Amino acid sequence: MPAAHQELLERVFRDPAVRWGLNFFTRGERNRIQLRENADGKVEIWCIKRERWLRAKPEEVVRQVFLVWVRETLRYSIKRVLVEWPIQMGEDEEKERSDIVIFTDDACTDPFIVFELKRPDSKEGLEQLRSYLRWTGCFFGCWSNGNEHSFQLKEEDPKTRKGPYKFRDIPRLPKLGEDLDDILKPLTFGELKPIQDMRALIERLEHDALANAGVNAFDELFKLFFAKLHDEFRPNRKATDAVEFRVPTGAPDVVYRRFNGLFQAAKCRPHWEGIFDEGEILKLKGHALRRCAAALEPY
Repeated sequence: MPAAHQELLERVFRDPAVRWGLNFFTRGERNRIQLRENADGKVEIWCIKRERWLRAKPEEVVRQVFLVWVRETLRYSIKRVLVEWPIQMGEDEEKERSDIVIFTDDACTDPFIVFELKRPDSKEGLEQLRSYLRWTGCFFGCWSNGNEHSFQLKEEDPKTRKGPYKFRDIPRLPKLGEDLDDILKPLTFGELKPIQDMRALIERLEHDALANAGVNAFDELFKLFFAKLHDEFRPNRKATDAVEFRVPTGAPDVVYRRFNGLFQAAKCRPHWEGIFDEGEILKLKGHALRRCAAALEPY
């Protein structure tokens, strides 16, 4: 990265704890945004969609780097993209504006993927993204602050073929020409990416998948963690091997059997027997989020 470009980014992201806040991007996308200093000494960024210079606020930089990612990684033409697209949230509500929307057509009439983007130090916005998905025809969404991210899929009720909707994390967003079947193909180990904030993920899983289901959240998370560890510790695995630990399509009992089978296999691993003693589980319950996050962060 040119020194001048880096210096301008550092002026935008002044907080040393935040740094640049662009760890989501790993293919040089941040190098392909255009920055400049205007006559007033303010940093500006070129919007590749609106084709004009804008004040380079942290959230605007995140949006512009995502536009590069949409164009280069997802392969969508900028013609199929709108920024600050208005969404009517109910008859009496004011219109909200989604940061980026990808459409299926160049006329931008059929929304396909909605993005809710935040500045790097923000953890808010996932529920806002889900509300956008409820009020549009979109089934795919992305929340990100440029560092952490969550790709979301809106699922219809199988009986009504509409709401109430449920939401699930998916491994990636559809590229140009792909659909849901492509997204839900088994992941390979080579496609896995490190989690930036394990604590936040644990809390969201507890809230979304467990607390609302009326089950013992810790016990179920405990099983999920060790089922995943068992799968990742597979001996002699290759980058092209399929990951067994993923949320497959199918009825809840099918999903449960998949995870429970991995967990029961984990209990039989050599040297893991003591982990599942009642006393050890009680100790973990006392420090659940802190200890699990620390234990799993390398993976």
